[in-house]
Amino acid sequence: MTTAILLENIHPSATARLGEGGLTVERRTGALAGDALREALSSHDLVGIRSATHLRADDIRSAPDLLSIGCFCIGTSQVDLEAATAAASRSQRAVLEHAIGGGAGRVRGRDAAARIRKNALAMPQWPRRSGAS
Repeated sequence: MTTAILLENIHPSATARLGEGGLTVERRTGALAGDALREALSSHDLVGIRSATHLRADDIRSAPDLLSIGCFCIGTSQVDLEAATAAASRSQRAVLEHAIGGGAGRVRGRDAAARIRKNALAMPQWPRRSGAS
């Protein structure tokens, strides 16, 4: 059975979506670090993080069975991307899942951009004060 751990109070809809895909999901409200993080990584196939959890090279290397890392935040600076890429290249399955995850992220990004444009158009336009630059 494939398992995922979602850290830092990731929205319950992520739990629902992963569950619909047949994954067993554990949710935690806080970030993990050090031994607690490595223990969580070693007992799950996927991990979802936000900006407070930092996945360093030694964390990633400690979890050879980790299939995917999901960043539910802006950017990926909290993940050692070189170590994650090296880990992904060790397994064709991981590479495929990495590609699928990247594609899903791009689709999500387009949807988010469309919502932002739609909401921006619906926002009231405040008149500028004379003399304002």
